[in-house]
Amino acid sequence: MAVDYEKIWATNGTVTAPSDANYLLGFAQLGSAPPTEELFNFIQQNNDQKMKDLNDRMPDGSDFLPLIGGTDNPMTGPIVGAVGANIASSATLNLAAATGQIVHVTGTTAITAIIMAAGQWCEVIFDGSLTLTHHSTNNNLPGGANITTIAGDRATYWKDGTTVYCVNYQKSDGTAIAGIPSATAAEVKAGTVADKYVSPSTMVNHPGVAKKWVNFKGSDATIYSSYEISGVSRTATGTYIITFSFAFANTNYGVVGNAGESGGGSVRSVMPATKNTGSCVVEVRNDAAALADATWIFVEFYHNE
Repeated sequence: MAVDYEKIWATNGTVTAPSDANYLLGFAQLGSAPPTEELFNFIQQNNDQKMKDLNDRMPDGSDFLPLIGGTDNPMTGPIVGAVGANIASSATLNLAAATGQIVHVTGTTAITAIIMAAGQWCEVIFDGSLTLTHHSTNNNLPGGANITTIAGDRATYWKDGTTVYCVNYQKSDGTAIAGIPSATAAEVKAGTVADKYVSPSTMVNHPGVAKKWVNFKGSDATIYSSYEISGVSRTATGTYIITFSFAFANTNYGVVGNAGESGGGSVRSVMPATKNTGSCVVEVRNDAAALADATWIFVEFYHNE
């Protein structure tokens, strides 16, 4: 017979309720006498009513027992979270006071901390634009970076024993959230920031990275490859003007170069002859210190600007 939680034992019968003291004693109150029909009806009716109350609390009206779980009786129905009342944004957002597992957060006040009960899960939908400030324990955000919300963004929050985690964040417009923040040009130049990544556009600002470089042919100044170089001209044997795509702030830059022949040959040295902010004259000499062209000439320029 299918379980019918609406049927309550002895609904049409008579019951006798024991006193609170006797209820706590159980059948010990009777001694050797059997329970009366009315007392037995009360006990069974009370049990049926408790089971009905539990079943009535299921959100979709499903039977309570099949959803208990376990290896012998696994859960098969959906887990349905109730939508609670809206919560206004505030510096400290109290999700422990939420009236449902799903809540809308209204307003635009920045959120710097979130209160939750240990073990609590909560799905948050933001109705406006505000700043979520990352905090290692009070609002641990993905990537350790602040997030600016837009209407419709969703965040899944969970708290373990000590930390409130945003375990998932989905932008309503489909864009990715910011991850680890990027270092500024000044921070890359200083070389002292350890918790930010260096983007390709700012990498060149590090003092240890060449600001410009060129690899060219000595006989006619044909450029093989280069970076931030607008041109190379040969003014005489072993003498070249390298013009920069953008000028240095001053002439305190370093020049490193080497040259050689494709099949070996004598040693070539590369030295700056005249340094200008927008260009540099370099000379190539052989092992006899005479100006000489080379099959390939490679020159790098460094500056801490």
